[in-house]
Amino acid sequence: MIPLRSAQASRAEVPEAAAERQVAAESGNTRPAVDQAQQQRESAERLREATRDVSDYIQTVSRSLQISVDNELGSTVVQVFDAETEELIRQIPAEEVLEIARYLRGRLEAASEATGAAIKGLLVDREG
Repeated sequence: MIPLRSAQASRAEVPEAAAERQVAAESGNTRPAVDQAQQQRESAERLREATRDVSDYIQTVSRSLQISVDNELGSTVVQVFDAETEELIRQIPAEEVLEIARYLRGRLEAASEATGAAIKGLLVDREG
């Protein structure tokens, strides 16, 4: 028969990480607090590694990958070129989509300036 121990005695023997989870659980939080700056640094590093891995793979299939940010929209644009001919094979999002987004942003900004208030519902004029 295994003797039962008190919750206090068993907590003292729990590793530090498990103890933090226990404290978080008792406080009603689903997970312990994490240093947000550290989390952002780790996320940025994972993104750099993933970009490097994708670029390495693309080089093996005779393709060149260019990742940039559209200055006006602030959105990421990925372009795939044939490495030998330098011909654009694919762009994500397509240039037409970027043009539509620029047009809509310009119309929204113009309407906001004209009314002095933020405009919502540019594409949909009614709810439901």
